Amino acid sequence: MTEKTFNQLVDETELNELNEGRLIRSGTALAFASKVREHGKRLESSVRSAQGELNKISTAPELYKKINLLADALSKICDGLIANRMMIGSLTGGSVSGVLFSEKTNKEMTKLLKPKGRR
Repeated sequence: MTEKTFNQLVDETELNELNEGRLIRSGTALAFASKVREHGKRLESSVRSAQGELNKISTAPELYKKINLLADALSKICDGLIANRMMIGSLTGGSVSGVLFSEKTNKEMTKLLKPKGRR
């Protein structure tokens, strides 16, 4: 077993902390990306469903059926708008967490690159 100096152990510990930060940052990005994808699929589904309801209006024989189809389409458009808002929130969360982790990483990198003096 080789003996290490105090400074070598501190350097290794700091590098391990940087790697942990990278893992956390990656995990956070993947979590928000998953939510964005989920909400995006929900948005697409709602809008396509609303489009289908609107296409049925022209072939509906009676006025009350047309009104019901229009109400259903409007409801599905509202569901799509909610999914869109959730998707934007997840995108914002991912961006903010990325900036915050990046700031922390920049400070840690600056600390590591400073000339080593007394500790």
